[in-house]
Amino acid sequence: MGEDFRNWRAAVTAQVRFKPDRAAIEQELTAHYEDHVRDLERLDYPPELARQRALTAMGDPETIGKALDRVHKPWLGRLWQLSRALVWVACALTLLTLLYRGWPDWSAQISNSWEGIGVELACPPPVQAGPYRLEVTQVRYVDNQETGRGQLHLDLRCTTLKFWLDGPELMDCLEAVDSNGTVYRSYRYPWITGSVSGDRPVRTYGWIELDGIENAPEWVDITHLAAGWTIRVQLPGGEEAAP
Repeated sequence: MGEDFRNWRAAVTAQVRFKPDRAAIEQELTAHYEDHVRDLERLDYPPELARQRALTAMGDPETIGKALDRVHKPWLGRLWQLSRALVWVACALTLLTLLYRGWPDWSAQISNSWEGIGVELACPPPVQAGPYRLEVTQVRYVDNQETGRGQLHLDLRCTTLKFWLDGPELMDCLEAVDSNGTVYRSYRYPWITGSVSGDRPVRTYGWIELDGIENAPEWVDITHLAAGWTIRVQLPGGEEAAP
């Protein structure tokens, strides 16, 4: 591609007022010019002569540029850009709506099932559980006077930027030990279990329960055996219950 063609192409695109379209026009003109040059060279034209003939066949740059300007009008281009932006905004808003509001929030149903039962305890601070931020939103402790054993229930909220994940696995992955040294496992009494619902992306809810708490321990550490995170809950033996 010679200097003469570059000057010709620049004269054409200078007539097009909608500048964002100029690059595409340049590519189209270049492809057309180079195709014509190759066709002439296949007819045994010398390269320089082939370029001259192809450029002459392209026509007057000002005339072609004005014709292209009529097709690529600025207001049409701006309208097209605006419509694309509006489509992207609409898609983003739809996605955010689906992520944050499109699925029912059943965490309140979990909490309500324990409202008024036992005593409410202080929630431990959030922990980072792999890609999740694990937050305990409610802790309740029930002391069974007949058996002398307690039951602990935690409501959880798990959030992550990886919207394709359902939530951290809790079933059969938890173990706990209290201040008395008692170990709680999922397969024998005293036991611990948990579950998380994948009811909505980026934010899921769940629960953890311990049963068979005896001898008034001050605290209990709950550990996820696979992920390695631990949360400590202060029991009524270790601090006063929340009002």
